[in-house]
Amino acid sequence: MERHGHRDTWVLAPMVDQSDLPFRKLVRKYGCTLCFTPMIHAKMLLTHAVYRRKFLIRDDPTDRPLIAQLCGNDAETLIAAARLLEPFCDAIDLNCGCPQMIARRGNYGAFLLESPDSLVETVKQLVQGVNIPVCVKVRLVPTSDSSCETPQTDWDASIDLYRRLVREAGIAMLTVHGRTRHHKGPTIGKADWDAVRRVVEELGSEVPILSNGSIDSLEQAQECRQVTGVDGIMSSEAILEYPALFAGVERKSRVQLAYEYLQLAKEYPPELGGQGSGTKCMRAHIHRFLDGDFEGNNHFRQALIAAKGREDLWDIVDQVAAIQKENGHDVASEKLSWYMRYRNGQFDGLSDRHKAERLGSTKSRLPDSDDEEEDVEGCAQCVFDTNNDNGDY
Repeated sequence: MERHGHRDTWVLAPMVDQSDLPFRKLVRKYGCTLCFTPMIHAKMLLTHAVYRRKFLIRDDPTDRPLIAQLCGNDAETLIAAARLLEPFCDAIDLNCGCPQMIARRGNYGAFLLESPDSLVETVKQLVQGVNIPVCVKVRLVPTSDSSCETPQTDWDASIDLYRRLVREAGIAMLTVHGRTRHHKGPTIGKADWDAVRRVVEELGSEVPILSNGSIDSLEQAQECRQVTGVDGIMSSEAILEYPALFAGVERKSRVQLAYEYLQLAKEYPPELGGQGSGTKCMRAHIHRFLDGDFEGNNHFRQALIAAKGREDLWDIVDQVAAIQKENGHDVASEKLSWYMRYRNGQFDGLSDRHKAERLGSTKSRLPDSDDEEEDVEGCAQCVFDTNNDNGDY
């Protein structure tokens, strides 16, 4: 991938059931210049017909540039999956960031970073096996000190691995989430922008580098870019709540954004080549957009959980709009709500069921699902961890 000639590269992160096609179209309208698909399980793409129908990318020239993210550890499987996707995207990304235990069970995500020789060889074969650029999204490599409650960054191991991915494996771009896999939930902390800056100093002249983590506004994105010297900034959770994060214009109404998303979801159903799980995907988006209105209102939360489709969700947005109008709601006063509670650990300690209710989502499985399907579903739990500040995929 060529290094670009401008500095305003704003990126939507790969997020399970959230960086779906209608949402990508929405954030592109408001300033995103590069989008990732949700994480796509390479083996399931090849072996599960239902999964493949959902995740085989819809050919849409307005949804470019687009990077398709895969998870997996077997080079042959990754290559075969990438070849299915490459006609519809501009690059393939390997997920080396998911910190969840299901990623450990499936041997993918951030756990691949701790087997560097195997990872480098896998990525090298992937680079050689496809016809479009390959990039990797990583976290920082943790120390192996088990006596420490939250292991710190092993800088030498991190930069040595990144060098090998660039120079031996031949990747075309590197995205660095400035946390280890241990930094999640109550121990998440702020992303280490200084570590990202050191990666840029070491490898920034060879490949484009993106920074991921601790981005909740355009101003913070601009600050990160100044501090680190990266080529672009990736956002996940904050942009889920406010899709106009990178717009640089006056505050957009959260109700307006909810209506715009649902209209796009009508035109481009997320479950039909849009990499989303239909109503569950739409429900989660509406919950985040309107969290400031839902907070403390159990009626809306229960209606959201009970919603059966786009029309039910549209009705909920209508109700919120009516209440806002009645109360003389000031759009300029709107601030991040769900994201800030998450950042401040207010989801910590909730049961999975209560977390799902707070997200406005319910468990949904594909007809021919199996344990690997559970793994992909489980990665949605990264919503409570760190990618981007939470789970990154």
